[in-house]
Amino acid sequence: MKILVIQARPGIGDMCIFLPFMHQIAKYNDSKITILTKHRCQAKHLTINDPFINEVIYLPNKFNYKFFRYLRLKNFDRVYIFHYGLKFIILSKLIGISKIFSYGIFKKNSNISQEPKKFLKKWFNKERIIYQCKIFFKKNKFNKNNIIIGIGGSGETKKWHIENYLKLIKKIISLKKKYTFLIAGGHYDLKNYLFLQKKLNYSKFISLCEMNISEAMKKIVSSKIYIGNDTGFMHISGMLGVKTYGLFGDTPTAYAEYNNIIKPIIPRGYSSIGHDSLAMNDIDVDLVFSKIKKEIS
Repeated sequence: MKILVIQARPGIGDMCIFLPFMHQIAKYNDSKITILTKHRCQAKHLTINDPFINEVIYLPNKFNYKFFRYLRLKNFDRVYIFHYGLKFIILSKLIGISKIFSYGIFKKNSNISQEPKKFLKKWFNKERIIYQCKIFFKKNKFNKNNIIIGIGGSGETKKWHIENYLKLIKKIISLKKKYTFLIAGGHYDLKNYLFLQKKLNYSKFISLCEMNISEAMKKIVSSKIYIGNDTGFMHISGMLGVKTYGLFGDTPTAYAEYNNIIKPIIPRGYSSIGHDSLAMNDIDVDLVFSKIKKEIS
């Protein structure tokens, strides 16, 4: 059986959230799956060793006849669509898929972590879905001295200020442990990596900012702990089994609910956080340090 799964949200974190449910689709159908998604989510890197994934196909900027024909020649038997709306239903019909499972046509307010679980129960006609949050990636020897500091983010309002990370790292160094700090971000975060390196005058820093995802995962997979923003590296760390503490001040903690390894930290005095809470810098350094100290002492 040939199975197509469509997940077109663009983020690395989005792909990590949906990957466990994709694995369940492969298991349920006793067949490897093909993923149709966007290039930005880096699915080819995330699934490079995945036994449940046959192929990853990236969506083009514009649909054209050549793309339709390419997909049609794949002869998929069924498709699972993790979206509301008609766009991908129509695409599935045009490429000749007869069995189509989707969220439906009319978009509803939903919890990104709970929605796929709800629909898998419906699609599989099962009351309980057991899933495992995992990226299949070969582990190196565990390095108890590696700490990942996730300074990156998809927008400035989702980032803890770099001065806060400076204070936090100083507190960690004060424990007299010989930690190596892996600074995780994108190319645009390199200046903040250099800022930390200069201010702290500490030799044990490694930048992940210029590595591709596969290279970065080689460092992350054997690390002790992740502390940082709600970003792709937070999700990757959690999916690789690294103890993960995510700072949530401008995105809902629902983005962490799919994986119990990810522990959200929100500002004191807040009962919940949502989009546009603009509260990242209401998270104080002492709070974060108190949450992670037991893991690193």
